Amino acid sequence: MKLKKLLSSLAGAVLISQCLFGCSGNSKGDLKVVSTKTVELGEPVSLKASDYLLEQPSQTVLDEITVDSDLKTDSKYNYNAFSETVSTANKDFLETGSYTITLNYKGQKYPVALTVKDTVMPEFVSPAAVVTIPKGTANFDFSKVYRTTDKDSVTLSVDGDFDVNKVGAYPITLIATDKSGNSNSLEVTINVVGNNTPIKSTDQFDNELVPSESDDDSQASDANANQQDYTTIPDDNTTTDPSNPTTDVTLPDPDDDQTTDPSTPSTPTVPNNPTACGISNQPAGTSVYRTFSDLYSAGTNWNKQSPNNYFYYLEGVDDCGNKVYFLTTGTQELIPGPDAPVNPGQGVTQPSEGDDTSTQPDMSEDIHNAQSDE
Repeated sequence: MKLKKLLSSLAGAVLISQCLFGCSGNSKGDLKVVSTKTVELGEPVSLKASDYLLEQPSQTVLDEITVDSDLKTDSKYNYNAFSETVSTANKDFLETGSYTITLNYKGQKYPVALTVKDTVMPEFVSPAAVVTIPKGTANFDFSKVYRTTDKDSVTLSVDGDFDVNKVGAYPITLIATDKSGNSNSLEVTINVVGNNTPIKSTDQFDNELVPSESDDDSQASDANANQQDYTTIPDDNTTTDPSNPTTDVTLPDPDDDQTTDPSTPSTPTVPNNPTACGISNQPAGTSVYRTFSDLYSAGTNWNKQSPNNYFYYLEGVDDCGNKVYFLTTGTQELIPGPDAPVNPGQGVTQPSEGDDTSTQPDMSEDIHNAQSDE
């Protein structure tokens, strides 16, 4: 009797366990599959069946499961059958969006809602928080100077006011926002410097960014298209001679025989290389630069040689109509006060030794009167 009761109890337990297991659908070939899955933008997206199961079955069961999805067949995506991963065409990740994946096992379908989301804010990769531009810079594009990294497209906006037509330092907040609405901010300063205005080391910042106009040159080659379009002013003690500009300008040789037929009218031409153009209106004692960034870098290195040094620039054009910048450097005899007049060619105007008429009273009339009384 006891043996029969024990066997009956065991049989009942087996039936109960089978019922419970059958309720989960295993007897019909059901799988325990997630209904939704979320992946961060930029992370690998797998289409392996095992990555969508709540419980891992045997390898035999896994071999019988198939996965269907447009991510495998649509030309908008790249599916790697070897790694069973997918990405958007021409990218190394799957773009944000909602997708459907279906697992098939023993005639049953298990749909999964796959979502790719972007929750990471853009990161600024610019090396400095100050950008220096010449007065009058039109349509200043922050995206050319302040770079960001993000898996999605990023737009830049400005919180604050600055005037490119007025010399001064303008603190602003630069805001980077990606397509998903994630944002990051950076406190920056726009340093507007003036044409024909002396620039001293105290007017400058360490490690400034100076935009280059090279990308705006229609003659720029494709080989240079991916180069950074700004110049970083170093904060070390490296010095260069500003009289040797980094961009050479070829001037006409007066000894060359350039006679032409007077019956043939001359037609000015613009060569492919702008440095081949002469500059007949170059001010005496100046160095010529093709970009403001090159000029500013040379002027900065000049200022680092002495705290009394300064430089200023003039805008001009060469004989072909290309913009050029003329650099003039100088040294102040004394560090001026805030109202000290500056002569661009001579430095600070200072009284000469022995010229003390501005401070000593005129005694000549008193001496003449004393002699008359005698």
